Amino acid sequence: MISGQIPLWLVDGDDRVAFVNDAAVQLLGYDSDDELIGRPSHDSVHYKHTDGSPYPAEDCPITHATLRGEPIRIERDWWVRKDGSMVPISIHCVPLEIDGRMGTAMTFHDQTVSVQVEDERRRLEVERARLGEVHASRARIVEAADEQRRRVVRDLHDGAQAMLVRVVLLLQLARQAREVPDEVRTEIDDALDNARSAIDALRELARGIHPGTLTRRGLAAAVKHLTERAPVPVTVEIAADRYPASVESAAYFVVAEALTNVAKYAGASTALVTATRTSRHLVLDVDDDGIGGAAPSVDGGLSGLADRLAALDGTLAVSSPPGEGTHIHAAIPLSTEPAAAEPTRADGPPGDLAARVVRASARANPLLATPGSVLVVDDDAEFRVHAVRLLRSRGYKVVGEASDAASAVDAAISLRPSAMLVDVNLPDRDGYWVAEALRESGIRPRILLTSSEMIDVSPARLDSCGAVAFVPKTELVTIDLTGLLR
Repeated sequence: MISGQIPLWLVDGDDRVAFVNDAAVQLLGYDSDDELIGRPSHDSVHYKHTDGSPYPAEDCPITHATLRGEPIRIERDWWVRKDGSMVPISIHCVPLEIDGRMGTAMTFHDQTVSVQVEDERRRLEVERARLGEVHASRARIVEAADEQRRRVVRDLHDGAQAMLVRVVLLLQLARQAREVPDEVRTEIDDALDNARSAIDALRELARGIHPGTLTRRGLAAAVKHLTERAPVPVTVEIAADRYPASVESAAYFVVAEALTNVAKYAGASTALVTATRTSRHLVLDVDDDGIGGAAPSVDGGLSGLADRLAALDGTLAVSSPPGEGTHIHAAIPLSTEPAAAEPTRADGPPGDLAARVVRASARANPLLATPGSVLVVDDDAEFRVHAVRLLRSRGYKVVGEASDAASAVDAAISLRPSAMLVDVNLPDRDGYWVAEALRESGIRPRILLTSSEMIDVSPARLDSCGAVAFVPKTELVTIDLTGLLR
């Protein structure tokens, strides 16, 4: 007995339909088998492609298999229903003698559900790819914004701030001239006050845009620097690790916004900032013991930070029960982006430069350094001019200048100065690295670190790199350099 559940039809030796069961009639959309019996098989159900173009019988593998009396199996084909619509099917054909001639028996199965599943899978794949690209583009936008922030801060530091520092130095030098009348000296003092105020304003502006400490020394140092200006005591528990730049920026601004809210609204007496690295995330928590009741607004700072973190596939949660303080919890994925550079924590010169230091040191003139000889290291050429003028006015012999860390090491090995005035922020490495590299080479000039930024340099940090002191550039004229450089 032929099953009525599986679509089946028989085709005779002339490729005409000899039999169709009810399942086949129903699948193909006909009313009865009378509409198909005796009709050419190919011309009835296989005469066009899915795009509507003709499907000639001479190109049909089923027709060829039928005429040759060969079995054939096709996992996916499309047949035409009575109303002209297409139905996806799988086909299994075997030779069969019909009325004394070789024909074919065909069973076929409806693949509509399978096609729908495949279409849905492809749609989901396209959607996932689109969402992935959207997510990636959002992350790129955040990173581009952070890079623009860093660029603006660099421009402020290298441009307006550097020029103001030079103005302060020139005014200080002018004020010390013996022939300056008292009334002019008073005007110089006013100009100095204004220049210093402008420098302080620029520093505050740069910190708000993107703190230089974050770029140079990382999240822990930047947050500790941030908490120094907080109106309540803040405990910071963050390891001195480095993270991708986008992660550090996001974490820093979460802390900054949270501490701003503590200062404005919390009525807290203490706050705690902690950061923990997991295998996949940087987890950040900011807690205070204030009045609680914080509710992030749609256009508030925390909501903006939540959007920023979402662009990095991170999360931000705020818990603030009334009377129980506020807890801010952020989880930021650690992407495959390279970790931010850590120029202020050099463990020693890199291998190639270390070898160059050793070789150059071996070739150097073994004579002792000339007392009072100074090497000036700064990437600001105009500052070097003013620094040389200041040092010479104090009786020092300036034996050379350098504009980056690598050339500073080479110059120190070659010139053997007794002292060096070194900018902390150099284009390739930093002043700490210069001191450490020279100490590793056995050359020990007295190194005075300086910067146009007000940065906190601990005595332990100076001792660890071998520098004698740190002095802001704006104070170089007003202090006695004798005990530092001689």
